[in-house]
Amino acid sequence: MNNTSFGVFNRVANVSVNGTDRNIKPMQAFWIYANSEAELSLNNSMRKIQFTEGVQPNVNGIRLTVSGNSYKDEAVVAFSNQATDAYDEFDSYKMLATDKSFPQLYSQTELGNSLAINTMSEVDWTEGTTIDLIFTSGNEGNYTINLSDVGSFNSDVSISITDEAGLTSLIYFETPFTFEYLSSNTNKLFTLNLKKEVTSYNEISLENIQIYSHRKDVFIQIPNTINKVELLVYDVTGRFISNKSLNSGENNIKLNAEGIFFIQLNGPTEKITSKIITW
Repeated sequence: MNNTSFGVFNRVANVSVNGTDRNIKPMQAFWIYANSEAELSLNNSMRKIQFTEGVQPNVNGIRLTVSGNSYKDEAVVAFSNQATDAYDEFDSYKMLATDKSFPQLYSQTELGNSLAINTMSEVDWTEGTTIDLIFTSGNEGNYTINLSDVGSFNSDVSISITDEAGLTSLIYFETPFTFEYLSSNTNKLFTLNLKKEVTSYNEISLENIQIYSHRKDVFIQIPNTINKVELLVYDVTGRFISNKSLNSGENNIKLNAEGIFFIQLNGPTEKITSKIITW
C-alpha cells in the first residue's frame, strides 16, 4: 500500500484506484469479492516474468484523491451506458485500511453500498447528478480532495463539492477542496455535484458586460439588451461565497475581504467568468 490505502482493480469496468492494476505482484496479498460460492485456482501458466508497472486504466469519469498526514486515498466515480446506479459488476466495494492513520474516501449508493469504484449509468448532464461522498480517518487535521484524473470524461461538466454546512466549492486540477477534520473515527459527509456548464458566449460576452473593482467594491455594467443575470462569487480556492440576481444597468457588489475572487455571471444559456482583486 505504501502511503496509500488498499488498491482496487475492477476487471469489468477496467478501472483501478491507488496505483494498482490487474497484476498481483510478488509477496503481495490480495482479496476477491464474490456474490456466491466460488473456487479460485491459480497455476504456473498465469505467472508473468515481466509486466508493465503502474498502468492505471483510462476512466470515463473522475478520480478524486484525498491527502493528509502524509497519506492518501483514491475514489473513482465513472459512467457507462452498460452500468446501473445500483451495485453491479462495474462497481467495487471499499475496503477500509486497518491502519487508522490513513484518510479514507469513498462514494455511497442510495442503498448504502460503500464503493471505491462507483460506475453509474450515463447521465443527462444538463440535469446533472449528485453522489454522496464519505470521508473518515483516525487522525484529525487538514485534508484536501484533489481532482487527479478525468480521463475521457465530458470536459463541459463542472465539478463541485458541498460540505455538511451547505457550502459549495468548485474543484479543478490546480484548485483542490480543503477541509478540516475535527472528529476522528467518525464519518464526514460530502456531496459531489456534476452538471454541464454552458460554454456559448454568443449573447453575454466580455465585450457586452463590463466588470471592474475598486478596493472591496465590484462594479458590473450590464447592457439594456440583457434583462437578468445571476451572479456567483467564488474565492481563489473555488469556495462559493455568495450569489445574487442582477438587472441591466450598473450593479454594485460589496465584498468583505481582500484577495482574489472569481465572478461568474450566468444568463439563460450563456456564462462568463472574470477574475478580480480586492484590497
